[in-house]
Amino acid sequence: MTPRRLAIPCVMLLTLPAAGQEADAAVRKAAALARLKKLSIAPSRESLQAAALAREAALVIALLDAGVDPNAEDPRLPRSVLSLAAVVGCQDKDADPEARDAVVAALLAGGADPNAVEPGQIPLFVYVAQQCPRPVVEAFLKAGARLDARTPQGFTPLSMALIVGNLDAAEALLDHGARLSPEARAKLFPEPPTDPRLAALVKRAAGPPPKNKPEASSPRPPRP
Repeated sequence: MTPRRLAIPCVMLLTLPAAGQEADAAVRKAAALARLKKLSIAPSRESLQAAALAREAALVIALLDAGVDPNAEDPRLPRSVLSLAAVVGCQDKDADPEARDAVVAALLAGGADPNAVEPGQIPLFVYVAQQCPRPVVEAFLKAGARLDARTPQGFTPLSMALIVGNLDAAEALLDHGARLSPEARAKLFPEPPTDPRLAALVKRAAGPPPKNKPEASSPRPPRP
């Protein structure tokens, strides 16, 4: 009899968190919709895109809570909202880094795909490694961005970061275990680089991956 008595509460405990999450999501959605109504903003991909480009993280979160899909496609603008927030934000030298990073974090937490593929079959993460500082690269990695993403020409995030001299990003990728194959290293750097830091990173890229590399999170599912 004792095992049966213990089994009932265990089942109840296992089902309570899911019910609680659904209730929290419903509360968040209702609050977000009420706020958007006051602002006369319709929840849509277009409004999410505008909020991301304006680097208004609170509004981005409200739109995500209201149910806007961060991965929804728009044939008028094939780039993803996450791409606009991250890559365009990184290219804008006048952008507030904290505001940009907050929007990127909000989109990733809301289910934006860090492994999205941009026009020309270019992985978004390759652009991020090329254009963005270490905090943005780290945010993508923690959200599940793939180190082995590859362009049709064979460039990986690490190879692109090294080619353009985005050394902080390259160092982050190396810390997470990214490496260059001997063939890629010989092709990209037939002669040792003259810049000491770049030369050290290229040498490190040819070595074994770290034993205790930082763990990447699994890609986040969209919010309920």
